[in-house]
Amino acid sequence: MSQKSDTAKSDKRTEMKVYELEQDINEEKPMEDQDPPLPFLLPADMSLPLGAATPLMANFTDCEETTLSTLSYQFDVDHHDLCSDEVLRLLQFPLVGIVYGPGQRLVMPLRVRASHSDKEYVIYFVVDSGAKDVYLSENSYKLLGGGKKFTTVFVQDTYLFCQQAGDLNALWKEVNIIGASFLLKANLSMIISPHPYDYLGEHLRIFYLSKFEEIQNTFALAKSAKLQTPHLKEKASVVELPNVKGLNSFASSDPTNPHKALTLTAIPARGTEKLDSSKSSETS
Repeated sequence: MSQKSDTAKSDKRTEMKVYELEQDINEEKPMEDQDPPLPFLLPADMSLPLGAATPLMANFTDCEETTLSTLSYQFDVDHHDLCSDEVLRLLQFPLVGIVYGPGQRLVMPLRVRASHSDKEYVIYFVVDSGAKDVYLSENSYKLLGGGKKFTTVFVQDTYLFCQQAGDLNALWKEVNIIGASFLLKANLSMIISPHPYDYLGEHLRIFYLSKFEEIQNTFALAKSAKLQTPHLKEKASVVELPNVKGLNSFASSDPTNPHKALTLTAIPARGTEKLDSSKSSETS
């Protein structure tokens, strides 16, 4: 009898402990005991799944335009430059960008104009596959619009929808984002060179956005360790690439046509006479 009584008392104590634990869980924590806020903000319609890792700098504060504007020393074109013939010559496919900063952002300069305007400007964009359209900083939107509101732009002559990044999140008002719609509509492929280049003691990587029909030439460019530099003026100069499948590749821009894209043309192997520019254009 005493054994049954002890068992009943034990079961009762267990039930009480479970009840008290449930009460503790259901009670709201005091303010001082609450977990600290996450070190980033998400849009109101987004939330992290339970147990998900905290993404690095999801508020894009590491790639605001004031920070990225210093890359003009590497790109040879300034953020918010009005596009001259020289800039048009430099910002042609394959496009060149840098994997940059603590967030490993894909940053590149692109030609942009509002659909209602004929003025084209250089904008330093962060390529973000998690975004769909074009999201402009407050300053970029004002520059492109010239005081007018707009919802469409031409990026590298590709027609895209856009809006101000700050309308989505106040922390993004100084960020320019180019989304996946640009890659899809322009039929672009991305290639990241395996060869780093040195900038102020830091090893950075180059990436390229290439038209699909030019991907073999872009691959040859990315494959060459000695050509990995973000300097667009160096890219536009005449360079020789190492042997690719038994051939040399010859890269040059046409000085008679500054709007012509940088082209890579196969020529005979070393020791033979190089094709002149007229013959090279005929064979390409």
